[in-house]
Amino acid sequence: MAVMEFANVSFRYPTSKEQVLKEVSFQVQKGEFIVLCGASGSGKTTLLKHMIKSQIPIGIGSGSMYFAGADIETMDDRVAASQIAYVGQDPEHNMVTDYVWQELAFGLESLGMSVPQMRRRTAEMAEYFGLESLFRKRTAALSGGQKQLVQLAAAMVVQPKLLVLDEPTSQLDPMEAGRFLDTLAKLHEEFGVTIFLSEQRLDGVLPIADRVFVMEDGTVTDTTPRRVGHLLKERHDPVYAALPTAAKTALCCGESGDLPLTVREGKVWLRDYLKAHSEVSLETIVERITKMAPEISVSEYFGNADIEKPDIEREDRTTILHASRVSYGYEKGKPVLRDFDWKLPRGSIYCIMGSNGSGKSTALKVMAGIYKPQRGRVITKAKCTYLPQNPKAVFSETTVEEELTEFLYRRGSREAEVIETVEQMLRFVELCEVRQRHPYDLSGGQMQRLAVAKALLTKPEILLLDEPTKGLDAALKEKLGQYIQKIVATGVTVVIVSHDVEFCADYATDCALLFDGNLIGADAANCFFADNYFYTPAVQRLFANEKEDA
Repeated sequence: MAVMEFANVSFRYPTSKEQVLKEVSFQVQKGEFIVLCGASGSGKTTLLKHMIKSQIPIGIGSGSMYFAGADIETMDDRVAASQIAYVGQDPEHNMVTDYVWQELAFGLESLGMSVPQMRRRTAEMAEYFGLESLFRKRTAALSGGQKQLVQLAAAMVVQPKLLVLDEPTSQLDPMEAGRFLDTLAKLHEEFGVTIFLSEQRLDGVLPIADRVFVMEDGTVTDTTPRRVGHLLKERHDPVYAALPTAAKTALCCGESGDLPLTVREGKVWLRDYLKAHSEVSLETIVERITKMAPEISVSEYFGNADIEKPDIEREDRTTILHASRVSYGYEKGKPVLRDFDWKLPRGSIYCIMGSNGSGKSTALKVMAGIYKPQRGRVITKAKCTYLPQNPKAVFSETTVEEELTEFLYRRGSREAEVIETVEQMLRFVELCEVRQRHPYDLSGGQMQRLAVAKALLTKPEILLLDEPTKGLDAALKEKLGQYIQKIVATGVTVVIVSHDVEFCADYATDCALLFDGNLIGADAANCFFADNYFYTPAVQRLFANEKEDA
């Protein structure tokens, strides 16, 4: 009997004429690891919500959803809560208590479990997930990765038969995302937990998945991790850009069989391919990939020893902002920024990377003047505008157009000027077609563009973006990156804090790592990534040293 089954499930929201799910049918067997992928707006989150009784959305639907043979819509609430666990993408939003031990016990208490049983279960789960040192800590004091690990532990403490996860690594840095996925793989291997995971980072999840469900326009196609690349390429699906670099490299070289998924497999495939095709050189493969998959940017990292390091101190790169020995902290004696010293080059796209909790957002807020340095100073005559991680935080009106017009009217602009400016801005951010839509009804990429458009109305010289790619799929990240390049072309300097290595590698002109309260290794972007081991794109890891070996 299947653990989860959808039988001809269709659904549309009350305010929409289009179906979000269209005759969706599939079965998930006990112990399987399923990865769900698809472009933004394809219906992934709606599909996941139909698996959780308490989250089935209100609307017009047909078909049936079954868990272990029982109709999910008529299941006993207690059984549904104890057998199907859910972990969302925003740990801040999902936390419901003040302390870690309370978070672990919350689900058990809701099920009416006795105190001795709760103590035993929470202790066991804390031990397994390595949460002993955090057990008595406040949840607000945890890093993003720690919060998400606590959420996973809280989901597993009820011993569910099915674990449903909605993009759980979207807000984690590469290291914490890797550790989270390693834990997930361990749960699957050691306990045989059935896992249904929606994820944008396909390079981390395809190697541990059994099957892949690809969503497109409300439909689901079932395939395997090593064949999904062929399907995405045939469909010209935007999710193709999210495939592991090893898989895209093989596809660019005409591979028709199973695809490599990891860097190690990619290196083996590359060497075997060169042996089998003696007439093909590594340089030829690089040229082929550059033409067929320009998003990989392989030419910048191939043979990185030959990269000519640009002079980032040349005269035409004047400093627009200087942070001079800045210190700032939230608790006495525990500085987040410590003698932070940094010069921002005018006209750059400057990416600051670092782990969750390293102080990236704090640094931006100090630069923007939101926080006052406790020591040192920020020297600039430029106007700075800061955009928080959540674009919804800057929305206050009921339509996209009103977000811009009301802002201009409040600044005292005349009607003719408002109409002209809004039209220009909507065209610039490509939101003309959704001008009457509520901001909360936009896709993630559209929300980001609207928030940036509103920020640009302040006419900033420096735009500070806090994790702008959070929750965006590969196609939307590409659009956002191109949009940022357009902004810089108008004379604005952009600073981005992010843990998205691939995005920063593609669009940054300069990069630095925030570590121990200061910036480390500030350099031109291609040199920064070529010199790194962990904070470097997959293409660098795949092609590193291959020129010498070839």
